Amino acid sequence: MKLTKYLFGALAALALTACNEKAVDDLQGIYPAPTDVTFTKAEDAGIEKPSKTIKIFTVNFTDNEGNLLSMKLVGDQYFVHSAAYTPANAADAKKGNYILGQSTYAPKGGAAVAIDHGSLIVEKEEAGDNYTVSGTLWLANGEIIRTHGGGKIVYEPTDPTYLPELKSAQNNYDGTVTATFTTGGYTETLDMTTYQMVYTGEGNDWQVVFNSADGKLHPGTYSPGTGYKVGGQETVDWGFGPMLMDVGTIWYTIANGAKTAQYITSGDIIVTKEGPIYTILLDQGKGKLFIAYEGPIADLDPDGSFETVKLDKGLNAANYVAYGMHILDIVLANGDLGFDPNTWQYSGSGDMIQLEVYTEAGELNPGEYTVANDDASFQAGTFRGAYDGMFGLSGTFANKYAAGVPGEAERITDGKLTVSGNAGSPRTFTLIVGGKIYTGTVDLSAFGL
Repeated sequence: MKLTKYLFGALAALALTACNEKAVDDLQGIYPAPTDVTFTKAEDAGIEKPSKTIKIFTVNFTDNEGNLLSMKLVGDQYFVHSAAYTPANAADAKKGNYILGQSTYAPKGGAAVAIDHGSLIVEKEEAGDNYTVSGTLWLANGEIIRTHGGGKIVYEPTDPTYLPELKSAQNNYDGTVTATFTTGGYTETLDMTTYQMVYTGEGNDWQVVFNSADGKLHPGTYSPGTGYKVGGQETVDWGFGPMLMDVGTIWYTIANGAKTAQYITSGDIIVTKEGPIYTILLDQGKGKLFIAYEGPIADLDPDGSFETVKLDKGLNAANYVAYGMHILDIVLANGDLGFDPNTWQYSGSGDMIQLEVYTEAGELNPGEYTVANDDASFQAGTFRGAYDGMFGLSGTFANKYAAGVPGEAERITDGKLTVSGNAGSPRTFTLIVGGKIYTGTVDLSAFGL
């Protein structure tokens, strides 16, 4: 039904155009044919650090003929992160932008021309240093280039660790709050014979004890001692005799059946916040800890508690590029909700969300997607808002099912979608819509994503 809807729309559009010869004539010669450039080398041309949380990477991509694409890419890690980079002026640039006026393309033997608009999709190898680029860029002189290929850039790490999950958060009612983050990858159980914790697998936890007068976590710079409680040991006595206990801000490593503590006593922790999404960063410098968390912390949010819907499975991924449309529909869910892609019928109970994202060639690129509520603005770096199609609700929407029966659909026409992870590995989705967050990490490899 969905495919029939899109094919009907496409055929109708062609029919309307065919009936209006003048419309066809007027389009001839307006846009120059894009130039396809396949890069074979990438070079780190410098890193600027305008703030403690923002880095500006100058990256030069070249091909075998000597064409040069020089990009100023904005991120917050020690390397260029995967994203669909979109344009912004230097004063407004943030993570996921490239800087206008400083990003250029120079054809072989020619002068550099500023990039005017377009999206550059950058993908970093999951466990390596190879980068690939794709996407279309419009130059200030009216020319268009389509990018392909890439190259290898080795960035020197500062022991980076990204913490994708919040483990716990609480108000301690003593002027502090504690937030604990985890990479996962391990399990811990209590041995009822020895009353000791037993660890299997490997991973990391980060416990941070912030000073807080009102029991909430506010944006700001938290310095050791004054802003957060430094890590160490304290003697406690719970009636069984004195014992030493790890306290304060600590980096834990779980490996080889043991959990070891590294006390954090130096480095500012930077807390920023956009809507319900916190970014918490500790960068101790070269060769030391670099730890970051990005996500909601509802229990400590001073702006109110945000409803979070966890999604843990992918039910479908329909790709319509072969039919002339840059559409990728992805259905995510939780509970025991099932889905038949042939009939588009659901069974069982749980939450579902359909995401309709723009795709160039059927791929799902990591990065930030903004909403597009009409066909003209639906392009690279966007997801399509809910709309009424010929056969019912389409675009991006959510619903809750009970025994196969849907409730009232939530039409999503606002918000921001973030996708991380590369093809073949689990993908993490975060969609923020008003006071609600849809989030989850799901495996879409069965759908080729």
